[in-house]
Amino acid sequence: MRRTLVWGGAAIGLGVILLGGCGRSGNRNPGPAQAQKKIPLVETQAVERGDIARMIQTTGTVVCADEANVSPKVEQRIVWLQVEEGDRVKAGQVLARLDTTELDAQVRQAEAEVRVAEARLRDIEAGARAQEIRAAEAAVAQAKAQIAAARSAAEDARRDLERQRQLLAIGGASQQEVDHAQTRYDAAISQVGVAEAGLAAAQERLSQLKEGATQTQLALAREQVSQARTRLSYWHSQASFYVIRAPISGVVTRKHQFVGDLASPKAPILTLADTSRTVIRTSVTDEVASRLRVGMPVRAEVDALPGSQPLPLRAGRIYPSADPATRLVTVEMPAPMLAGKVKEGSLARLAIVLERHDNAVVVPAYAVVARPGGKLVAFIVEQGKAKERVIAPGIESGDRLEILSGLAPREQLIVRGQERLKEGVEVKVKPPKSKPGGGTGGKR
Repeated sequence: MRRTLVWGGAAIGLGVILLGGCGRSGNRNPGPAQAQKKIPLVETQAVERGDIARMIQTTGTVVCADEANVSPKVEQRIVWLQVEEGDRVKAGQVLARLDTTELDAQVRQAEAEVRVAEARLRDIEAGARAQEIRAAEAAVAQAKAQIAAARSAAEDARRDLERQRQLLAIGGASQQEVDHAQTRYDAAISQVGVAEAGLAAAQERLSQLKEGATQTQLALAREQVSQARTRLSYWHSQASFYVIRAPISGVVTRKHQFVGDLASPKAPILTLADTSRTVIRTSVTDEVASRLRVGMPVRAEVDALPGSQPLPLRAGRIYPSADPATRLVTVEMPAPMLAGKVKEGSLARLAIVLERHDNAVVVPAYAVVARPGGKLVAFIVEQGKAKERVIAPGIESGDRLEILSGLAPREQLIVRGQERLKEGVEVKVKPPKSKPGGGTGGKR
């Protein structure tokens, strides 16, 4: 059955050929030479020179270059705070006031200490007055009179004690009477000592008044005045801490606390931003940051400026370290043209140029074919045949690829149909499409 189908098919085919031959007088004797092989159809494009750049696409945020958190230097309650978010302030302007009740008490106490120390110093520097010296001399005389009286009383007590002892010896007095006499005598002797001590003190006082204060006493009094004034100056200087002033000119972007809150050096009351200096801030990986340099070109598109052309910026400050939490490095691009035009926090779309080559050999990236082993090749057309070239790639940007070696300008590069080509294969170049309205194939 199989043999019959094969021969039957052959017979039918022969009949078709014979019939066809009857209708075509020009091909009565077809031969193998007329069986043309299939020639690959390709598209070509001239190799050209152009500019190409390696860049990364990322997003950034429009922020103010200078931002300051306003915090007090002391912990105290806020009693006055009149600014609101969005208000513009000038450097040095009063923003808030703190409660000074405790401070005022400290100032009053320090002022009193200064007055006392100064009065004491004035007395020492003025020296003793004549009236004080006369009073001291009178005190000395009185002390001498008291000594004389005490000594006289002691002598009387001694004679009485002797008499009582003699009477006790002959039985004229009792032992108790002798003991009482002894007690009176001891008391009289003690009074003599007290009177002598009083005289010594009165004489010392008189001597000091006549000689005046010593250098040590004078220096000590002056030091006490200096210390009191220093304490007062300290509390006066603390008064400036209770008035919160703007450290920079700018706009209040955040209000963290309100009247009645307990302000602390650890927490800001307000946040100010200098809107006259605007930057775009972004974060990149440490690998990208290692290739970035100050001054590298950056193109920015800000959504808050619809329809505007991309802004030509340059990389400014590159932070020296990465954020430990995200492992990203912050980069800033100065954007003074945005000052006053967009709000802080607006989105910016960035294209950061990491490397740029001008007048380089550039071809479509899809024209390159990868061979096993990582070799990259491209095909050109020479005398109707495909010629394979091993190429060294450079920068790749979108569908464009820089060629470092292997191709030269004006060579006809195969850009379509090169996937299955081999060295020396004959190819047919597809003619370029004519533009509508002119050239071959256009409307007449």
